[in-house]
Amino acid sequence: MLRALERKGLASTRPSVEDGRVKIVGLSRAGFAEWRRVAALFDRLERSMLQPSSDKRPQRFVSAMSEVENLLRAPSVEITPVDPESRDARH
Repeated sequence: MLRALERKGLASTRPSVEDGRVKIVGLSRAGFAEWRRVAALFDRLERSMLQPSSDKRPQRFVSAMSEVENLLRAPSVEITPVDPESRDARH
């Protein structure tokens, strides 16, 4: 997934100053712009879903959206040991 974001110019990686084995991942300007666009779409969707309801659905929706946000923020990177001479160790 990270490589796909890099290929699309949405993210970049750089080595850590403290530890060369660690890579720092960040959004590019284009990646940040895309993130803001998607966040705005979700905000509009959320508002449209909350407006017409007068029962407990708005609170349930907000709770569900909070859960989705927590799941999206959870680590999605798997770190596994690899042979230092392998292609994966060099990228």
